[in-house]
Amino acid sequence: MLPVFCIIILAYLGLYLPGREFETITSIMTGTVLSVVFFHVDLSSRLNVGYTVALDYAFYAIYALLATELFISIIAWHKSTEEGNEKFISILFWTMRILYPIVLIGGSIAVIIFYDVKFTGL
Repeated sequence: MLPVFCIIILAYLGLYLPGREFETITSIMTGTVLSVVFFHVDLSSRLNVGYTVALDYAFYAIYALLATELFISIIAWHKSTEEGNEKFISILFWTMRILYPIVLIGGSIAVIIFYDVKFTGL
């Protein structure tokens, strides 16, 4: 999952771009989603099971995060065409900058607790 983590960090850095840089944010998000999807398909094909496993749920959470980030950037791009919305856009991006790591860390902790993950010998 290390490559996915690095890709997610790249997507997170897209939140620090201004809302008017919609093309750049969209390019980053497109590359991120494609990379995560291909990685997910590759890992799922190696498991060769016919049901949903914990790994799938982790990827679903990542997809939700990426979709939310793309939705936020669309709102920011739409609002940036209007006057006086700079404060709203700033609050929107700061909220996502704070929630993004909370969701990632909280989800990781939830998976560790729920699936009783044990870290043995590295």
